[in-house]
Amino acid sequence: MQIKYLFLFCFFSITQTLFAQESYVYIEGMKGIPFYLIHNGKTVPSMGKNYVLCPIPQSGEQQIDIAFNGDLFPKQQFVLDAVPGSAFAFKLAKTAEDKFYLIDLVNTGKIVETNTAVNMALSTSINQIKFAQIIPDETKVEKEIESTESNKEKRRRRKQELAEQQETLVQNSEQKTPDSNGVVQIITAQPAEAPQKIETPAPVKPVKQEPVCKRQASESEISNTIDKLKQKNDDDTKLLILKRRDFTGCVNVEQVNLIAGVFDTQYGRYGAIKFLRNFTSNPEKLSDLDYLFKSNSYKEKLKTLF
Repeated sequence: MQIKYLFLFCFFSITQTLFAQESYVYIEGMKGIPFYLIHNGKTVPSMGKNYVLCPIPQSGEQQIDIAFNGDLFPKQQFVLDAVPGSAFAFKLAKTAEDKFYLIDLVNTGKIVETNTAVNMALSTSINQIKFAQIIPDETKVEKEIESTESNKEKRRRRKQELAEQQETLVQNSEQKTPDSNGVVQIITAQPAEAPQKIETPAPVKPVKQEPVCKRQASESEISNTIDKLKQKNDDDTKLLILKRRDFTGCVNVEQVNLIAGVFDTQYGRYGAIKFLRNFTSNPEKLSDLDYLFKSNSYKEKLKTLF
């Protein structure tokens, strides 16, 4: 798997250098379920071991269809917000109810639902392909020359310091006058020092931690937040408004349930609960909200939050 992703990264880098305005999308299929893509009326067959690499020359919202060989399952559609010079990668997945969705391999496993125009695959800064600036050969040679000259100067100074130290030792040795017995210096034993008493540090008193939640958000604050969310039509915009956190203090599970119920998709409801868990006074009860999700994959993701 790692070799495959390394190959894709190299492929994206090379093709992006030649065609700076194009985007590319990689979709990995499921074992035993062959598929192909349809984009702009053109069929893009799967490559290698059940994966597809499709160029997206246009920018903006692009509808991509996922069809299955032999019409084994209904055609799946999803919307991709293509940005010039971007690379997208998804993994096709299926619930127990034969409903398909995409897992974003670039943006940390974000779920993209199929057959909906609301929950689309958006481009982030992670999708943008950035190239390192190549230093001209002349600059590289100049730096290597400067580094070599610097090392030579360091060795010269070190050699000079060693010579000065050796000369100092010789002069000190010549200045010593031996006594009548021919002994340059008589070494006398020094009295042994008394062992120092090791003091045991006093035990540190534990600091009492203050409770995380000091204040509960009011019902009016929660109502104002819900009203602002209802004014928006897509869940991504709603999540941005929620993350501004117009309320103060903590929320309880009942208030989280009211806020999550405003979102239209499972992706939006999961994102709201994931954000609000850090401000919930009783987060251990958030698992009771699994009824908000239809697919088992989201229910399992909800359990992993606690």
